[in-house]
Amino acid sequence: MRDTRADAVAKALQSAGAAMGGDQQLLERFVADGDEAAFAGLVQRHGRCVWGVCRRTLGRDQDAEDAFQSVFLLLARKAASIRKREAVASWLYGVAYRLSMRAKQSAARRQEREKKMAQTRPEQSPPSEAAYRELQRILDQEVQRLQDKYRTPFVLCCLEGMSKAEAAKELGWKEGTVSGRLARARELLQSRMARRGFTLSAALTATALTQHTAWAVVPTLLMQTTASAVLASKACTPLSASALAVAKDYLQQMNTVRLGAALAVLLALILLIGGTGLAVMMLNSAADEAVVLVEPETFAPPGVPLGTPVGEQVLTVAFSPDGRRLATAGAWGNIAGQLKIWDVATAEEVAAIRLIPGVRGAAFSPDGATLATGDFSGALTLRDPFTGEELAKVNAHVGGVHGVAFSRDGDFLASAGLDQSVKLWSGRGLREQKEFLGHTDHVLAVAFFGHGKTIVTGSRDRTAKIWDLTTGRERFTLASHASAVECVAVSPDDKFVATVSSEQRVKLWDAETGTVAAVLEGDPGQAFIAAAFSPDGKFIAAAGRDGTIRLWNAMTRQSAGTLRKHAATIWALAFSRDGVLASGSSDKTAKLWRLGGTKEATTLTTSWSANRRILAAVYAPSGNVLAIGTSDATVHIRDAKSGDVIKVLRGHTAPVTCLTFTQDGNTLASGSHDHTVRLWHLASGDAIHTFAGHVGAVYALLFTADGKKLASAGDDKVIRMWDVVRGKELAALKGHEGTILALAISPEGAMLASGGADRTIKIWDLTTESERHSLEGHDGAVCALKFSSDGVLVSASEDTTVRLWEPFKGTQRLTLAGHTGPVLALAFSPKGRILVSAGQDQTVRAWDSGTGQPRGILHGHKDSVTALAIHPYGHNLVSGSLDTLLLRWQAGKLPKAVGGAATERKD
Repeated sequence: MRDTRADAVAKALQSAGAAMGGDQQLLERFVADGDEAAFAGLVQRHGRCVWGVCRRTLGRDQDAEDAFQSVFLLLARKAASIRKREAVASWLYGVAYRLSMRAKQSAARRQEREKKMAQTRPEQSPPSEAAYRELQRILDQEVQRLQDKYRTPFVLCCLEGMSKAEAAKELGWKEGTVSGRLARARELLQSRMARRGFTLSAALTATALTQHTAWAVVPTLLMQTTASAVLASKACTPLSASALAVAKDYLQQMNTVRLGAALAVLLALILLIGGTGLAVMMLNSAADEAVVLVEPETFAPPGVPLGTPVGEQVLTVAFSPDGRRLATAGAWGNIAGQLKIWDVATAEEVAAIRLIPGVRGAAFSPDGATLATGDFSGALTLRDPFTGEELAKVNAHVGGVHGVAFSRDGDFLASAGLDQSVKLWSGRGLREQKEFLGHTDHVLAVAFFGHGKTIVTGSRDRTAKIWDLTTGRERFTLASHASAVECVAVSPDDKFVATVSSEQRVKLWDAETGTVAAVLEGDPGQAFIAAAFSPDGKFIAAAGRDGTIRLWNAMTRQSAGTLRKHAATIWALAFSRDGVLASGSSDKTAKLWRLGGTKEATTLTTSWSANRRILAAVYAPSGNVLAIGTSDATVHIRDAKSGDVIKVLRGHTAPVTCLTFTQDGNTLASGSHDHTVRLWHLASGDAIHTFAGHVGAVYALLFTADGKKLASAGDDKVIRMWDVVRGKELAALKGHEGTILALAISPEGAMLASGGADRTIKIWDLTTESERHSLEGHDGAVCALKFSSDGVLVSASEDTTVRLWEPFKGTQRLTLAGHTGPVLALAFSPKGRILVSAGQDQTVRAWDSGTGQPRGILHGHKDSVTALAIHPYGHNLVSGSLDTLLLRWQAGKLPKAVGGAATERKD
């Protein structure tokens, strides 16, 4: 039985003390790959010191625990920006002290208020203990004031118990340098403490900060909880709200402008769920987004296209058995990727499957009947070898599939997973046959021997292993690499195994003895991460981070040349049966090399447009992501900053016409021409409910303020109210005589407005679920409705006008004229001062909602503008169109002169 989540974290923490590499290496592994063991190693190594600072400063266990968790959340948030990565201990000490002091000040203010209310004296500590805590507090303050070059060795040697030699190795300094700076740190502390009235020996200076062993021992559960929050490949462990509040307060002090984004990142850490990728995206993209609320004067051109065109790094390449077709696949991180199938002779694209989880491994079956792929979501999929369409699929591994391989007879398929396991499946039905456990880190590669009796695997644990398929037991461990074994390859005669591990050499192993047979050296600075044998066994190819391919003669082991064409890292190599070599790279291309003749490569490019005809757009309340409803029946979840597609929600069978989020941003609802409404869990992308009560297309939907109910409407002229939790229809509001195209809920949540093809707007009381009155005035269908934050209702119509209403009174305030075609979309700025409209005339127009005066006209679309969304903090406006473009317009200043006007006022 597999380990539980707590067991997995405990194991990581237990082994972290002996984690491979120093602090700099651990931090770099965490930044580069989200390495669980690396982060656990940092928590284990420095937890005692951080806990000591938090506990001494705050005193109360609960407060100290909150601060402790916040420090390591901030480490995860700031890891990539730490300049002196060898001085992590010093960085953590400084953050722990400043954060704890901030928390202490906040607590003191709170206690003062509570004291005034209760009129009671706070409980006092015994005099001796209070004096000792005061000494420790002052010492912490003075340690914090030390320069990094003095504080770092003091923290490592005096607070974390390292010897001078160990500290020198950790920091990359000479031992004499450590000794001298440590002595200077002690002298500075003694002199500064003396000025503050404390006379301490050098030994006592350090001892005073490590006294109270009960304080110095970090609670095991606290360590596990903290580490769990950043282990991205497993389910999350929730952190306390107070811990997040401490981090929030600290980040606000650091940089008010970045406060909300930093909090979003910290909250995203808690939402990390293996295989979804969405929370990871939030972690990476939200950090730089300012969250100061902006109330724009208008929105300024030019409109910047989001998400077009794109190309992904090619992470895997595979030839069909006859060598006529090549499959390439990949992605950028957690952004949705694509699979392409090419005609090798013509270099033309035969088929493409886009917006799928990034594929890291691919292999054709020996009979050419199927193509197997393994992706970042952990799925193993059998596909049609000509079209790429799914034939069968299983959730194979937790965290992702990194490699796949067929046996020579096609009876078996092996998969390598990031959950440290290798699995054997039936090659035609994807039935699990066997599981191989033995690696202690991600398994990155797998290959079959030709005889079909053994497989070889490579892992981040720095080893390759040869396994007996019959017994399931390990035959050999190939262990002499200095880093992760990125790729394994078996020679055509089954005599040798080639392994590479980001070093400038390829190692050849004797498959019968498990010993090193030869080492093939590359050029200085090369770091190989892919390798392959030619089908005749005459050549070995290897490639890596410098974008070049190195060839060796397999018999003489001498260099046979270098191919230099890629502009970035080469991730994958594969030979066809007739000796054509394919390579896949981060430069967004795959290349075909014909080694028997010219060395000029044929280039296959992966660029493509992620856009579809856009019918709906809405920002999540956090502002980190956009949801886009498209004409191809999918919902695209996009990074709000880059516009990249990070997840595609599939389930509808017709165009998606409308979208809405709950106020907490956790749930998204979509309505479609397929007559259904679907609820989605945003973080996982899973469908929660499907509401199938409408008779006809659904064009509008909205959550009530509490998120418990959902209103939807469409072709059947009925507004249906749904219980979100139970998925049941609660009520059907009838009164319209034509298709309902728009819904809006008042700010206080008491009123619902609806409009449609019958040219009327109806106001409904949500408490009684009855119609209050109708608003008439439009000469065409009502296509869009919005409430401002102060309760003004705005409508847009086919009659080319936008109208503002007092919904309670049932009267019209203003008519805004300027559009030359039907107006299809509306949006309000956060405070409601700016109203934006768009429509069939391909323009986006901004208006002063109070006076009705125009604030700007934005040109950029080449077809009807069907969707508008203003960032929750007012930074920008996004417009979507039938021309497939998603344009972002920045908040700007009021232009001097624009066209259009408010043409009438009715009070």
